[in-house]
Amino acid sequence: MSLRWDEFMDADVADRIERRPMSFEDYVALPEGVRAEYVNGQVLTMSASPRSSHQRIAHRLARIFDDHLDLYVVEAVGVWTGEQRSRIPDVLATVHPFDDSWSPETPVLVVEVLSRGTRAEDMLRKSREYGDAGISQYWLVDPDNRTLTVLRNADAEWEIALELDDGHPQGRVEVGPHGSVELELEALLAP
Repeated sequence: MSLRWDEFMDADVADRIERRPMSFEDYVALPEGVRAEYVNGQVLTMSASPRSSHQRIAHRLARIFDDHLDLYVVEAVGVWTGEQRSRIPDVLATVHPFDDSWSPETPVLVVEVLSRGTRAEDMLRKSREYGDAGISQYWLVDPDNRTLTVLRNADAEWEIALELDDGHPQGRVEVGPHGSVELELEALLAP
């Protein structure tokens, strides 16, 4: 089964991302530590910090990846998704290690933990950008609906590689030649 970009169009929760016009030069000159994305001449900042449950889920996935995949795993580091376009996924994994606040290579996978205020951005806009950037897998964790969906990039279409929910709470997913991971939804979403 494959998902097309327009199937993400059902995101109906209000956006809590602040958008302000800014030149790319001014964006690049922002002080280190400013957590902001840049898309289409606008800087995007969150109106609130992620909740602790959001951060715990991201951290658990990062640990799982670190323990089971032959990849370099980091949390909340920027990735370039196109010319003058940047995003900051909750977790990303690359082939090579780096020591910067931006990934110098296209990640193998990225993870977004959905929240009510970023659902539309993560499901609509970021999914397309991540696919166009050549990222191989896009992981979406939805704590409110208790789901984990792993999407595999197949020529500008996302194919479902794994779906977990309360009815199917366990599964295994291959991450190309980098290994595979066993996942248990209850452990991932635990308080």
